[in-house]
Amino acid sequence: MSSTPSLILCGELVPVAHIEGRLGLVGEYYVKLLRRSLGCSRNELWMDFRKGRFCRGPVGPRCRYSYDDPNTKNITVPLDLEFLEEEVIIRYLLGKQDDRELFYVLSYTGRSELLKDRPTTNYSPHVLSDSTGSMISFCQNLLWWSWKGCLDDRQLMPDGATRLRLTNNRRYVEVSPAGDPSTWLSQALSVFHSHNISLDEDLSTYQLIYPYIKLAGKVQKSKRKQRRRRLHAPIYLFLLPSPFSCRFGRRFYSWSLDPTGRIPLSLDMCKYLGLPYKLSSKILYFLTSWSTKTYKTIHNYQIARGFDPRTTDLAQTLRYQIHAIVPRENPFQEVEEGGVSSYTCTSREPLPGGRGKCPFRLFDLY
Repeated sequence: MSSTPSLILCGELVPVAHIEGRLGLVGEYYVKLLRRSLGCSRNELWMDFRKGRFCRGPVGPRCRYSYDDPNTKNITVPLDLEFLEEEVIIRYLLGKQDDRELFYVLSYTGRSELLKDRPTTNYSPHVLSDSTGSMISFCQNLLWWSWKGCLDDRQLMPDGATRLRLTNNRRYVEVSPAGDPSTWLSQALSVFHSHNISLDEDLSTYQLIYPYIKLAGKVQKSKRKQRRRRLHAPIYLFLLPSPFSCRFGRRFYSWSLDPTGRIPLSLDMCKYLGLPYKLSSKILYFLTSWSTKTYKTIHNYQIARGFDPRTTDLAQTLRYQIHAIVPRENPFQEVEEGGVSSYTCTSREPLPGGRGKCPFRLFDLY
């Protein structure tokens, strides 16, 4: 007979639900890895303070945050309670040399805030110096990912677009950009080097401002529509890498039966197949900064991995988008993409002719 119930009665086991509000983002990440390591639900995780370890037990109090990210890796982690500490789990991942997971966790260590208003200078991910108000780099393109729903088999196309394949077993379409903080951290040192910014400075004054865009819709599930989609499979959703430079009224995504995406499906064909021609949208902007200690950790890690921190080699290995360096003497950086010229302001001044407002209504593009 298991000793778990008696330990609960003795007060030596505490359910994770009792501490989840104090875990922090890195602690949340560890708990996701832990429940996968133990093969149990979050509600079955208990802390054994007598042994200083986590254990699997009976279903306990319901956790508020029970959603499990399906993209969380199956990484075996120790059961020690000390792994709830930020530095311990980061030190463990440093030894694993899993670049993508490490930057994913390091992105959680920053100080973040949700911006109430959209940036008036730039709408794509960009980095500002808080002391001077000037931009030091920007990333015009986004990588898209479907975290959950009926899309999978993500492919990056030669022109930078993202292709996702429709599956026939779920109803919901949900797409968002992937990895903006990780993208920045993987190449931040090369940007600092280009601007002669020393690792001895207070690097927390450099702030990443990036959008979180959520596109969502529903696929019609009638038997007739499902049969039609099976007959026309595979069906793809294509998303352009830069929704911010699209002309007014032009959508930056489309459905297609063509694996290259050159022939988008019409409104009538989308209706015939039961596909959402227009996706609902939500956009939020976040501002995040990281400590000098975090950047020094990344510096030492890149050297240990054989990468030159002054280059973007590691970011390119991970197939992240590369930040463009904004020269200090250039107040405006002109970006040419697909024949569309857009201006990226490198200070807190309004865009030319924009009066501090977005030159188009972003939601009209959806």
